[in-house]
Formats: sequence, structure tokens, C-alpha cells
Amino acid sequence: MSILSLVTQRSGNVAIMTAGALVPMLAVTGLAVDVQSVISSKTKIQSIVDMAALAGGKEFQRTGNVSGTQAMISALIMEQVGNHNADITCEDPTVLPDPDTKTLTLTLECSQNT
Repeated sequence: MSILSLVTQRSGNVAIMTAGALVPMLAVTGLAVDVQSVISSKTKIQSIVDMAALAGGKEFQRTGNVSGTQAMISALIMEQVGNHNADITCEDPTVLPDPDTKTLTLTLECSQNT
């Protein structure tokens, strides 16, 4: 078989094109799985933070104790995050109370291995 016959021959073209297209398709599939995992984890963490903020807000309005409320919120978040996913690591939450309005601002930074 000469090189010229390989260039002009058309049998097997579909297999080569499929093999060439398979790599990008698998890469996009892997990326989609990672993105879905991150979005799902973000939703879970947001639910946990919302729950902790509501519980902490109620505790803060009831007692007015800033340090006790911060400790309760931190413990609650860390316990819930640990129960949901071992791949997620979170820093200690930042709780900024406003004693005048008896409101809380809660910030949490997390990272996830993909």
C-alpha cells in the first residue's frame, strides 16, 4: 500500500473522526460533572448557613450575648458541614452582630476538592 492510496482511500474515516471527537466529548463531560458537584455543594452550604443564621439570630435576639451566639453559630455550621461532605473544608464563620438592631451578618468561606 502506498501513501497515495492511503490518502485517497475513504474506508475508516468515521472511526478516526469518532476517535478524534471522543477526547473533547469526555473532557466536556468531566467538566460538567465537576461543575454540577460544586453547584450542589454550594446549595447545601447555603442552606446550612441560612439555617445557622436563623438559629443564631433567634438566640441573639433572645439573649443579646454576642460571644455565645458566635460560638453557637460556629459549632452548628461546622457540625453540619462535616455531616454533609468530607471534600468541603470551611474556615470559621465570621459573625458580625449589630446590638442596636439585634441583627447578624454571617460570612463563611469554603473550598472543595474536585
